[in-house]
Amino acid sequence: MFLADLSLKRPTFTIVIIIALMVTGAASFIGLPINDLTEVDMPVVSVVVVQPGVAPDQIETKVTRKVEDTVGQISGVDEITSTVRDSVSVTVVQFILEKPAAEAVQEVKDKMGAIRGELPQDIQEPVVAAYDMTAQPIVSLAVTDPAGDKKLSEVVNNTISVRLSTVKGVGSVHVYGEQEREIQILLDKQKMNALRVTAGSKEMDSISLYNGRKAVGIDVVKQSGANTVEVAEAIKQEIETIQKNLPPGITIDIVKDNSMMIHEQVTNVEKTLIEGCIIAVLVIFLFLGNGASTVITSLALPTSIVATFIIMKLMGFTLNLITLVALALSIGLLIDDAIVVIENIVRHMKMGKSPFQAAQEGTTEIGLAVLATTLTIVAVFLPVAMMNGILASYLREFGLTVAFSVLISLFVSFTLVPMLASGYLNVGGEHGITIKGRIGKFILWFNRLFKKLGEKYAGLLKWSLKHRLSVVFIASVLLILSVVTLPSLGMSFLPTEDKGEINIQASLDSGLSLEKAGAMAGEMEAAVKAFPQVLYTYATVEADQVSMYVKVNGSDQREEPIEEIVAGMRSSLQKIPGLSFSITGNSSIATIGSVGHEDFAYHITGHDFKALQQYAQKLKAAVQDLPGAADVNLSYKTGSPEAQLQVDRDKAEDLGVNPAMAGSTLRILYNGVTVGQYEENGERYDVTVKLKPEDRQSLSSFNGIYVPGSNTEYDNTILVPLTQVTDQVFMTSAATINRFDKEREIQISANVVGITPGDFDKAFQQAVKDIGLPEGISLTATGINSLMTEVTDGIVIALILGALFIFLILAAQFESFVDPLSIMFSLPLAIIGAVLGLLAGHKELSFVAMIGIVLLMGLVTKNAILLIDFTRQRRQEGATRQEAILDAAAIRLRPILMTTLAMIFSMIPIIVEGGAGASFRSPMAYAVIGGLITSTLLTLVVVPVMYTFLDDARNRFGRKHTTTNSLSV
Repeated sequence: MFLADLSLKRPTFTIVIIIALMVTGAASFIGLPINDLTEVDMPVVSVVVVQPGVAPDQIETKVTRKVEDTVGQISGVDEITSTVRDSVSVTVVQFILEKPAAEAVQEVKDKMGAIRGELPQDIQEPVVAAYDMTAQPIVSLAVTDPAGDKKLSEVVNNTISVRLSTVKGVGSVHVYGEQEREIQILLDKQKMNALRVTAGSKEMDSISLYNGRKAVGIDVVKQSGANTVEVAEAIKQEIETIQKNLPPGITIDIVKDNSMMIHEQVTNVEKTLIEGCIIAVLVIFLFLGNGASTVITSLALPTSIVATFIIMKLMGFTLNLITLVALALSIGLLIDDAIVVIENIVRHMKMGKSPFQAAQEGTTEIGLAVLATTLTIVAVFLPVAMMNGILASYLREFGLTVAFSVLISLFVSFTLVPMLASGYLNVGGEHGITIKGRIGKFILWFNRLFKKLGEKYAGLLKWSLKHRLSVVFIASVLLILSVVTLPSLGMSFLPTEDKGEINIQASLDSGLSLEKAGAMAGEMEAAVKAFPQVLYTYATVEADQVSMYVKVNGSDQREEPIEEIVAGMRSSLQKIPGLSFSITGNSSIATIGSVGHEDFAYHITGHDFKALQQYAQKLKAAVQDLPGAADVNLSYKTGSPEAQLQVDRDKAEDLGVNPAMAGSTLRILYNGVTVGQYEENGERYDVTVKLKPEDRQSLSSFNGIYVPGSNTEYDNTILVPLTQVTDQVFMTSAATINRFDKEREIQISANVVGITPGDFDKAFQQAVKDIGLPEGISLTATGINSLMTEVTDGIVIALILGALFIFLILAAQFESFVDPLSIMFSLPLAIIGAVLGLLAGHKELSFVAMIGIVLLMGLVTKNAILLIDFTRQRRQEGATRQEAILDAAAIRLRPILMTTLAMIFSMIPIIVEGGAGASFRSPMAYAVIGGLITSTLLTLVVVPVMYTFLDDARNRFGRKHTTTNSLSV
């Protein structure tokens, strides 16, 4: 075997390679960023078009539809979502993940440039930019000052936000609830020639409230790829410096710091990783009872883990829940190859061979089987690399981390392990045990007990070979029962966790002023602060919505589960009239893509908006009756009454009034126009001209407003009363128009209480069938529902393709298409244990549990490969089939149980360790541990039995068994 021979002949060279891997790996580890999950560069582009003073329905017709039609022609478009409000249209174009983001932005810009002449002339220049759907604030701040708002806003805008934006790693700083200073020229419509100049503030479009007090909110978003923990720490240090130099009374409070949760999650996984390593070493020591062999075997762990960081750095990975859990679950795998190699070397040394000869021949003999077992794990994740979609990116990072680590482990097992074994391994004593004292006696007792277990297993195997149909029947029944039990697990997307946080998203009636919206936010705050567990609240208020963050005591500081607190708050909030809301307490462990807070969401789309409204209301009523439904809401709100001034074109033409000029005049007088800037103390402020506030409050304010016209008889300009060329029309129109994939859309959303989102979705599908789906109206899953479908489909495809690749690798190893089939029967046996493991841990079948099942596919074949490979070797040496199977079972039982127990016990810390991120880690471990237990127990019996069935079939229908020599690595 080339690698083993090279390491044995050139030990110094081998040590140099290992040291180089360790040093480079340690340096790579230091430079790896820390985040919660994989950062995915999502190609999403936004197009913002502003047309001042134009109603949403008019913008939809003249702007939005044209934008959608033109960007929809670009290749790779996945979804188009538009939101149209008064004076503005926002279209978000989501491309397939494989589309380069920069290319997507440029193509959208080119398309918008091509249709610029088709859009209304009075629009502002369209803004096309990359839209980061995953950009979440890492730190949220509330700045308060009891002295006054204007001074506070100036400090925030001119000092705090500027200083924070200069922190290394900060991408953007968003300010909410500030009052920007401006110089206002207020026009008296009675005396338009008289100007009144005053220093005032821009009209606010949002309010921030911190514990009921007006505040200025600041959200700090990091740059893509930056280290979340490091950036947050730098921000907090900068805040301390800023606070020392602020005017008296102004305080900065950290409302939310996501880096603390990320740091705790990463720290907990690192802790479980170290604990897993220690436990795996103890398990090996228990079997080997030999200090030298235990140390040699254990060296594979730190070498493989540290060297993996090199590949992670080169691939642009981060230290996050996905990659660290992948390493933690791989602990048993990383020591697996070394166990098999060292155990085989020890067996050869017990035959009387020299350490050098035993290391050389023992490694060569087992090399092909070890290579095959490692490649099967890599093969499981090959289909993942070919998958598309956002979830494939997360699964790919998990799979590649596992694959890289086991490949490095394989390299270490073929180089460092035989090299050290040839010089330092001693197998003296009973069972090769060299440890003395009480520990030695205990290990000796354990190995004697294990020997008796081997004798019992031999008897069981002999019985199984005589009663093959009974064995197959029992295994089949267990498999069928597990498949039948699978739906009872329930299905969800990502596990939730009690972070001590409650989020409330409230939708208010249309037409409310900002002041009234703020008052409703105050009612909401009073309702939630009645609960003693609440520490503080933070709200951002706009005219039609309120976003409130409620911080409660940690789960270790209260008796009530957060679900109970949320239920109580829900009841209190429902008493506030005119409030539609969604409240969630158990937060998803991490944010993926554009998934919102709700557990359930669907797009309802169609061209006939009235029919769409009627169906949406009917569907809402049906969903409200479903078990587990809470916070059922529709995105559509009835518009507020409004008065529109419509130009009478005939009158306007007679008086020489330009309709566009009339509209422009109104926009200037009512919305204002910036006519310049004023500089004071180095700061520049906008100078705005508009009517006085009291002249903009009623319909009578239109009286006395004049627009320019022309007198054709005398060929001069005249002033024409606005009311003379316009008619007042009263109507109700939607304040916001939502569109999805070029159609009008209403989104229905809900939270789910008491059952899993998967079960709720099944009930929803039945409700849709019951009420019927009218022609021209369609339903499209979004958010969690969409991702759950993608997860299920993707995992099924990955499992099928993974099984195919495993079969092909085994066929290449055994030079046979028949023998690998017996090994493939170990795959369904793992499903039995995975289901039992999830049931035992009270875990749902979530995305992370499915990742564990994919990993399990590669693990369970390892034991079967060891059995069948040695069986073939013994038959090639002339043994009968029965003798070969029994010999393989006797000799391979020890390494099979050693590796399996090492894997199982190394994952125990993942299950028992609590803290942040536990809900994300544990489902994987439960699935893998359960699958390993049942697959190992059944593989030791079922695989040999299936081997005999297939061998009989081959002898009867195909060529006889050949004695082709085993391939060497």
